[in-house]
Amino acid sequence: MATKKKKPTKEKLADYAAKIRGELEEFRKQDETFKVAVEVGFLAARADGDVDEAERKALVEAVDILSQGVVIELEVEAIVADLEAVEGDDLQKAEALGAKLESASQADAGLLVGAFVAQATSGIDNKERKILRTMGRAAGLKDHRIRAILKAVGAEQPEA
Repeated sequence: MATKKKKPTKEKLADYAAKIRGELEEFRKQDETFKVAVEVGFLAARADGDVDEAERKALVEAVDILSQGVVIELEVEAIVADLEAVEGDDLQKAEALGAKLESASQADAGLLVGAFVAQATSGIDNKERKILRTMGRAAGLKDHRIRAILKAVGAEQPEA
């Protein structure tokens, strides 16, 4: 049975963003983390088939809220276009992104920001959760940490 997705309000997203920004201050290479977050959010949004215009707009808005305007719409569109040009299916892309985050010691931050972006597009369903879990595991995160990150962005706690 499919789970009903509920898009969080802008106020709730702003609350999540403030918490995430606080955690990001501890990390370096935030620009790369935001890039990967856009990629992860896009892959998660596309997990249900396609990313429509409303989801693209929500992706841009989420990144804008989180980055406080540092990442602009044109950059988001360029990142998405680059990702679409990469060979492989979305799970392979998620694994590659996870490996990139692990090598940059940005696993927690990347998954947190990516989950925030995915949540902002229209909530996180089981297919999107699979993309996020795949990326998190490839980044070296344990399942309990992945669940904690999903919970931090208001997503339902995934099954173990």
